[in-house]
Amino acid sequence: MAISLFKKIKKLKSPSPLAICPKYKTLHTSPPKTPKFLHLHAVVEELAGFGAKIHLCSRNEVELNKCLEEWRIKGFNVTSSVCDVTSTEQRLKLMHDVSSVFDGKLNILE
Repeated sequence: MAISLFKKIKKLKSPSPLAICPKYKTLHTSPPKTPKFLHLHAVVEELAGFGAKIHLCSRNEVELNKCLEEWRIKGFNVTSSVCDVTSTEQRLKLMHDVSSVFDGKLNILE
């Protein structure tokens, strides 16, 4: 699925909105401890490098902010929400946040 998204983004004249909401994952700027983290970080950087607008959610605000700062320095268009997707209230808030960031148009990569 990610490869087809890469191809679509390369063909776009204007960046497509994209949200990444890893279930039960946290983001780290330190060396990755699991291959899944490496994959997530690489996907964000690859898609942002194509000009995609990305919105992330994570339960860990401190680590999320570290990643956001790193990506802002690189010039990537990445926004975020702190969210525990096991909480109905937090999921509803995330949906509202994402809807406002992307004007109701969204492609999702999990």
